[in-house]
Amino acid sequence: MNNGHKRIYFLARDGYYPYIAATQLCQAMEYDIECKYLSLSRYSLRIPEFHLMKEQCVDRICLGGIDVTFEKVMKRAGLTDAECLSIAKECGYKDSMHDILSYSTIMELKPVLRSNKHFLKMVYSHSEHAYSDTISYLRQEGLFDGLSFAIADSGWIGSIQQSLKNLIHSVNPSINFEGYYFGLYDLPDKASASNYHAFYFGPGNHILRKMRFCNCLYEAVLSAPEGMTVSYECTDNTYRPVLADRFNVNHDLIKYNQQALQMFLDVVISKKEFLSYTCPSLSGRLLECLMASPDITEAAYWGNLIFSDDVIDYRSQRVARPLTDEDIRNQRIFNKILNMLGLKHDTIHESAWIEGSIVLGHNRRTDMLHAHMYKFLVYLKKYIKWVIK
Repeated sequence: MNNGHKRIYFLARDGYYPYIAATQLCQAMEYDIECKYLSLSRYSLRIPEFHLMKEQCVDRICLGGIDVTFEKVMKRAGLTDAECLSIAKECGYKDSMHDILSYSTIMELKPVLRSNKHFLKMVYSHSEHAYSDTISYLRQEGLFDGLSFAIADSGWIGSIQQSLKNLIHSVNPSINFEGYYFGLYDLPDKASASNYHAFYFGPGNHILRKMRFCNCLYEAVLSAPEGMTVSYECTDNTYRPVLADRFNVNHDLIKYNQQALQMFLDVVISKKEFLSYTCPSLSGRLLECLMASPDITEAAYWGNLIFSDDVIDYRSQRVARPLTDEDIRNQRIFNKILNMLGLKHDTIHESAWIEGSIVLGHNRRTDMLHAHMYKFLVYLKKYIKWVIK
């Protein structure tokens, strides 16, 4: 409100609970801000964005993640099963489409795909086909109205704001907006830091908070009851999101959490003196107890949620997936570093919530120490790059 925004778009699906809370809190405080819920996903924005980016779209397609395969990389690009197989044959992956790729191998794919005209032609074709309906949906929701607006989301690296900006600027380059996030590990290249605002941690601070935080668990718990938006369609002169599934696989827990949130909001709104408090330190202590040091009961309950870390809900798994002793040993810091550098080529079975998986395994203190050390070094490296930049 202090920045003059008249409308805030809460982005699906991580923005679902904040949208519910903000709508009621703005009414209680009589703030002149309109809260809207925008149905989108990284996937639903990136597909229509790819043809605008040309060969640079490969950087959005060839990213690391959990159990990344050649097939998953192709699905990120929006290719059909037949197209995936065609490109796999051209790139020598016909018989290994489902094999897990190391991070270094994924990076080696970038120049291969950039130089593959057949692959790029397919990507651009799907992108151009999705572009019109996506822009029409954004226009229908008021993003081109001329009203000052901002977006709110969970965060992490700010790429969804960049994709949304690229699509909006393809129509009207004069429209600018800011993003408000729970946390940000990094920002997209050439992004203006003044347009990104973080609550709990930002790119240039709070390394320990990041180390003790698990964004995958956050997303698994704080999501919307509906499935992921994959595209848009027009029916009865209204543009609507096309969902991968009607319901989120964690639908029952989400509805229960919504009831708990409503009970909390009822108390807070009835005692308006609470509304002026922001408590990142209290939030942090509560989050760290669960995320970084869960007990066996917490790990079993929350770790059973289904999660996908990719831009598509593709082959989802338990957020604290069961790992063998060998899997957990492969997670140790030096082994992971050697694999990232391409000096080793072990198949590392990642867990979205490694602390939960360790607790559900033999719960060795050494393994937990290695997990925290690795995360600390990852975020220390990002911090140093941010400071130098």
